[in-house]
Amino acid sequence: MKIADDLVPKKRVSRYLNRVPQDGEISVLFLGDPTGGYEWWTSSPEGKRVANRVPLGGEKPDKDAKLVWICPILDMADKKKKIWVISQKSIQRQISACCEADGLEDGAVEVIVRRLGAGMDSVYSVSTRALDDGENFRAANREEMELGCDPAALFSSGDPFACSY
Repeated sequence: MKIADDLVPKKRVSRYLNRVPQDGEISVLFLGDPTGGYEWWTSSPEGKRVANRVPLGGEKPDKDAKLVWICPILDMADKKKKIWVISQKSIQRQISACCEADGLEDGAVEVIVRRLGAGMDSVYSVSTRALDDGENFRAANREEMELGCDPAALFSSGDPFACSY
């Protein structure tokens, strides 16, 4: 039997960086400033967890809402542009400190986030490293890095990459 190529579903690459793995690390390039907002979780009628997000400006919408950063990044593991929603305060504080100390220029400085432990006992550390051959790296990955996205689309449950497909 022969299955035509156009009948085989294509595997879709996730455009979201979800979490730093337990006792692991991620490495990213920030491709723009974070968009700030609040996030809290509710359950759908089917019992599925649903993220609720609103932009900053005004009162906190729910007592359990957390300040989040919604960031366009390049995931160094697969060289794909993604959205990273950062809700951990310790990661936000450390990235902010790196920005002040190292001057994190978009697409020029690799940010490494390490996680030790699990759950509420997790400890995160953030470090930076300049790209060894940044100019050539950016040239080789320009198309992916310039892929259009609108992180603010998450505030209306939209797809930040809808304009890119």
